[in-house]
Amino acid sequence: MVGLDRRAFLGLAGVGAGASLIAGCSPGAAPQQERSADKIVWWDQFLPTQDVEKELFAEFAAAEGGLPVDYAVYDPGKMGQALQLAKQSNQLPDVFTLAGVGAPTSALMEQGWFQPVTLDDKVRSALPAGTLLEGVNVFEGQVYGLPLFGWRMHDSQNWFNTELFTKAGLDPAKPPVGYDEVRAAARAIKQAGAAGWIAPLQFADRIASQIHQLAEAAGSPSVGGIDILTGEYTVGNDHYLAAIDWWLAMQADGVLFEGSASLNARTARGRWAAGSAGMFFDGPYCIGVVAQDFGEFASKVGVAQIPVPEASTQAVINHVPRGSTLWVSKTSKVAEQASKLLSIMVGKEAQIRMLSGMNAPAIYAGTVAEAEVHPTFKQSVELCEKIDFLAPDPVVRNPGVAKVTGAMKSIEPGLGEIVGGVMSGDVPDARAALAKYRDALTAERERAIKQLAGKGVTASPDDWKFPDWQRGQDYTTEPGK
Repeated sequence: MVGLDRRAFLGLAGVGAGASLIAGCSPGAAPQQERSADKIVWWDQFLPTQDVEKELFAEFAAAEGGLPVDYAVYDPGKMGQALQLAKQSNQLPDVFTLAGVGAPTSALMEQGWFQPVTLDDKVRSALPAGTLLEGVNVFEGQVYGLPLFGWRMHDSQNWFNTELFTKAGLDPAKPPVGYDEVRAAARAIKQAGAAGWIAPLQFADRIASQIHQLAEAAGSPSVGGIDILTGEYTVGNDHYLAAIDWWLAMQADGVLFEGSASLNARTARGRWAAGSAGMFFDGPYCIGVVAQDFGEFASKVGVAQIPVPEASTQAVINHVPRGSTLWVSKTSKVAEQASKLLSIMVGKEAQIRMLSGMNAPAIYAGTVAEAEVHPTFKQSVELCEKIDFLAPDPVVRNPGVAKVTGAMKSIEPGLGEIVGGVMSGDVPDARAALAKYRDALTAERERAIKQLAGKGVTASPDDWKFPDWQRGQDYTTEPGK
């Protein structure tokens, strides 16, 4: 659920002046204001869970030592810029996610965004492996960020309109999984009077995530376009090209909703819920948004696993856990109370209650069975738990990797823009465009490594290389796990 991408982040803050200029002042002239000490200001982008969060916040405010919470839910596509502007004016919320910022947390640490979260040993010891990682949300042994949700989820499950499926002669109880079968289902829906498939092609980051995930599910040994076994950039390999060719084939069939090029995730989901299309690729949070904003449609929703080239293909999604993490701002005057609230929010009781918002899995695997949720949410989470696996994170092995990533200049167009260009016809050769992009990423990483070597940062392409990784298994260096 990422909004503003890294290119936009660099445009705002890469030279140190962008965000302040957007704010209408010159660098260094931002007003020196800070948050008050009589409330906790909390920003996140989790629309489906807002009601549950409000309940938990109200209970915290009423408890001894608690504080009221000034809570705002942002569009993920706008939050990154809002955070940049807040940072420039010393008005960062007390608690926030980094949706849309797109920069390594180590770089933000150096810029003074965060302060440690006070976490008692009981809460910390109960958190599952992979929740707290040095160099990601732990620095020099201190916890700086806590996830609100589990990481075993992705954005490319096939959510479908069961009513349109039935009208098209399809069986909602046996949804298609293979590329050809999904394509045939889309044609049948088109013949029944609706678009077969709708996509948020305007949302380049979401499109990039979906192509990454489709490639991984099909067999690409990569995470985020980097080969886990070799450490080399592999975006644009045959698995990527097959996914893009599949999308092109469906577009050629005339089953893609005609206005998809102008839609972001929320508008595309809204059109889908209105019956304009039969299928929409999305994450577990889909049904949470539907239930909240399009309640009558919830009874017509079905979900299937991420499509793969052949129905027999064993899908695997590789994860470096980063999403949904909440941070306490460096300038917060209520860090102690914010830490107490975060400790409550990661507890199992609160996690089960959060599931009722149907946004994402809980931190603790298997707890969805204990929650009162829509059947498709439970099915979606269980599908994710079967195919989403922990990948090795090079930042954990060498924190210098994050510095390299932060020093890399943005490569444009990125994967999402290239795919959008292929779909519009503006990019005639996907293979050539992705090869150029891959080569540019490789060269830029090498440049950043050399640049930082002169500043005492030791890193090499081998830091991204994990030859002991095995597909379909959680990666861990902990003995016996």
